[in-house]
Amino acid sequence: MKTYDTSDIRNVALIGHKNSGKTSLAEALLFAGKQTNRLGSIQEHNTVMDFEAEEQRREMSIQLGVGFVEHQKRKLNFVDTPGEPNFFFSVQQALAVCEGAVLVISASDGVQASAEKAFNLAREHGLACAVFVSKIEREQVDFTKVLADLRENLSPQAVALQLPIGAEADFTGVVDLVERKALTYKKDGSGSATVGEVPAEMKDAVETARAKLIEEVASADDALLEKFLEAGELSEQEMLAGLQKGIGSGKLVPVLCGSSTANIGAAPVLDLIADAFPSPADRGAVAGLTTDSEAKEVEIARDPAQPFVGYVFSTYADQMGIINCCRVFRGAAMPDTAVLNTSRNSKERFGSLVALVGKKHEPHPGPACGDIFAVVKLKDSRTGDTLTVERGNVKVRGPAVPSAAITFAVRGKSKGDEDKIGQGLNKLAFEDPSLFYGVDPRSKDTLVSGVGQVHIEVALEKLKRRTGLEVELLPPKVPYRETIRKKVQNVEGKHKKQTGGRGQFG
Repeated sequence: MKTYDTSDIRNVALIGHKNSGKTSLAEALLFAGKQTNRLGSIQEHNTVMDFEAEEQRREMSIQLGVGFVEHQKRKLNFVDTPGEPNFFFSVQQALAVCEGAVLVISASDGVQASAEKAFNLAREHGLACAVFVSKIEREQVDFTKVLADLRENLSPQAVALQLPIGAEADFTGVVDLVERKALTYKKDGSGSATVGEVPAEMKDAVETARAKLIEEVASADDALLEKFLEAGELSEQEMLAGLQKGIGSGKLVPVLCGSSTANIGAAPVLDLIADAFPSPADRGAVAGLTTDSEAKEVEIARDPAQPFVGYVFSTYADQMGIINCCRVFRGAAMPDTAVLNTSRNSKERFGSLVALVGKKHEPHPGPACGDIFAVVKLKDSRTGDTLTVERGNVKVRGPAVPSAAITFAVRGKSKGDEDKIGQGLNKLAFEDPSLFYGVDPRSKDTLVSGVGQVHIEVALEKLKRRTGLEVELLPPKVPYRETIRKKVQNVEGKHKKQTGGRGQFG
């Protein structure tokens, strides 16, 4: 692959509630962008993004999946996030390194609490946002009701950019409201679509929805609003320009729809991201801290000409060793370069740099400012760390690690496994900062703590797969600080105290 200019890079997080279809959309985007030659399936356990055995067994994401496509001469980086609330820290890390987010909503489920939480966090970060309504082919799905739900419970700026053609089993494509064209897809999963006229029975609904879209686009830009009030219409070019400005400013949240498992509607998502989402060059400085004892707040300019500053947003182990996924916030990363981990004050050295598509590695010649890459076999670096050229004195202020909410005692099923269990948990905690372990000095139990029970269970599944160790989860013991030591009889005591008046007697 080649090195892309900062203005030609798009970093997008796929967020949403559990089982909303985020990973299925990621698979469809990779296939539509010709990055993969098949459409992965959650049910068949062959997706590119969910490659861990625990993810495939549970049929849900438990860590960040990273991939990219080259589309319209631009590089689109995708970060697929877990929807399970136990792994929300990963969502926070993904949003910290992206300029945009696509919220995936299951048409049959509507807006769920975890989806709303992720969307609100994306808006707090100032990210450009769009919504993809998935699973349109499901029974008893009404896109109009879903759109009303989005506007009422998520954002009043949500506006349809497409309308579905057909419903339930007869869903065959979408109508583009900007260009007034119908995209009818083959039902073979190829993603191949025919461009045609809007179906006659949909023309009235399309014109009504298009008028609403024009009104929302015009409201996001004063110049367009003035022209709209004068002429009552906007050209396609003006609508596209207004969409780009409105999405970038957060005044518009376009809503698209489709079926990821049938590969319907993925290509328009790629077009929207490439055409209307902001690049890293469009964002201001990132918040940071100095590494001295005072830890003063500083702004790290996203300047390609200044020395390199990168941020590790995900760490995991594969057959090649520890993989650190990084985002370049300043300067550029180069292979075979000495760097400093300013979070730990330790020296590291980049070997070869790679671009990731799931667990597949592709050599990267040198990520530019704003790009996402991965590096293998760093010694001490992990999620949340900042990497700079040597003598760097700043670090990126990333999301705070969540405090542990639940603790279990861990006991091996075989005697003498305590040391091995400790070593295995240490490696897991290296990958996941929100997982904690230690030994209680009073009860001598090995304790493991995390965000929730699912979080801990998944960690122990990894431990078993990697080390072969089987452990039991037990409630932690509560040590008694006072103990009855012996029996006594006929004990009598008197309490007398004169405090004025009648005094005290017992």
